[in-house]
Amino acid sequence: MTFAQIRRVEDGDVEYDAIVIWCPGCASRENWGGLHWLPVSDTQGKRPVWQWNGDLVNVGLEPSILTRGHPDFVCHSFLRNGQWQFLSDSTHPLAGQTVSIEHLPDWALSE
Repeated sequence: MTFAQIRRVEDGDVEYDAIVIWCPGCASRENWGGLHWLPVSDTQGKRPVWQWNGDLVNVGLEPSILTRGHPDFVCHSFLRNGQWQFLSDSTHPLAGQTVSIEHLPDWALSE
């Protein structure tokens, strides 16, 4: 099972590495999905990055991950040692809970 992958992103003149993870809180919103690509390195210094613990199984990221959707969806969490810690300001059913990281869906895996 693959819980996270690192992928190289090229966006115009900006290149960075992103960690790809699946968020069950964001996935709880109908027709929205839960796939995140979060920058974890940028040697050019052109974008902020999450601090990653280097582990693709027991993933840890800092600072928190905040996702907002229209009209009133909020998913706010920490991902620490392979555990999602959903904060109480989240508006989905996992708010206030801690759950284990889930594997990436097959369709999201790179070869």
